[in-house]
Amino acid sequence: MKDLFDECKFGDFNLKSRVIRTGGWERDSEDGGFIKPAVFERYENIAKSGVGLIVSEMFALDPKDRFYPYCANMNYKGFIKDYKQVTNLAHHFEVPILGQLAFFFYDDGVNQKAEPNDLTIEGIRKLQAEVVMAAKKFSFAGFDGIQINMAHNFYLARFINPYFNQRTDEYGGNTEIG
Repeated sequence: MKDLFDECKFGDFNLKSRVIRTGGWERDSEDGGFIKPAVFERYENIAKSGVGLIVSEMFALDPKDRFYPYCANMNYKGFIKDYKQVTNLAHHFEVPILGQLAFFFYDDGVNQKAEPNDLTIEGIRKLQAEVVMAAKKFSFAGFDGIQINMAHNFYLARFINPYFNQRTDEYGGNTEIG
């Protein structure tokens, strides 16, 4: 019988246990966005606790997003330096760490709360480019991957839900595999 603290594989990751620490709203930063020393201590304690994988707190994509003030900030000058220290802490204890990206609304440049049906193909390309840039920032900061939050009716959850997404192009229709 498998035990919670058995080593296991998760994709390409070798995890020291089956415990995954998921992210949440944990914004703890000073003016200018720089994270407070308590954040480093928190991640060190999590990494040495026996956890197998860490998912970071939520990072919002757009500063105009209504939940941005409650999320960690990836748009300040010290992001890569600060979070390189965080990822180094996790890696010191041989724990992989993913950066969690979330956005609740999407600003397509015309409408701050653009719904999936509102976006043009160019708007979708802009959204894709912004997600790729966020992933690059996570990579530069030493994260092992990205977790895109598509739950809780966040933006991309609505994009893949046929109730909200009535598009008739290649970005609409049934998302079921079958």
